[in-house]
Amino acid sequence: MPRRWWILGDGMEEVAFKRVPEGWLFTAPAVWPRRATYLVSDAQKEALARRLRWMWRVSFLIIFALTSVLAPLTAEARPTVRWGAVGAMALAVLAFGALYRRVALAPLIENLAPTRARITRRDAFLTQAATYSTGAIVTLGLTGVVLLAASLYHGLAEAWDWTAILGTLLFGFTAAYFAALLWAKRRMG
Repeated sequence: MPRRWWILGDGMEEVAFKRVPEGWLFTAPAVWPRRATYLVSDAQKEALARRLRWMWRVSFLIIFALTSVLAPLTAEARPTVRWGAVGAMALAVLAFGALYRRVALAPLIENLAPTRARITRRDAFLTQAATYSTGAIVTLGLTGVVLLAASLYHGLAEAWDWTAILGTLLFGFTAAYFAALLWAKRRMG
């Protein structure tokens, strides 16, 4: 299925899976690093992927909706208020993800036994490079570059307060990550 760059979450569900001879390894997305991995069949993978796809799309819609509302409301506010709005948005997305995992994913994996096999960070990175469209990688990378430039400008023109430092670190990492992802995708052919 071709990936569409304008749907930024398109293909994100594939990062939760890794093909193995016995089927698929599945690790549900979570905030905390310790997560169980399960061996699932093709049919189970499709059911899980469908729910993950929906979760990622709704998460992006929540981010877009909250950004559309909070950005104008906090445009003239102090930086601490703006970062508070960003924190509230992050908490809303995390709360939605945790609730959705409990309600929609847990019933599909509750009877599965965890396996000792793991999906490594390298596996997930290579899956992202193979699955994400070039347009989505470029869009997310350029967003990171623009936000990095804004953070640097804030630090250089106004003050290197905690918001400028945090923004520079966060968006610098984002820009570098998506540049590495694009490089990996190009190497794959």
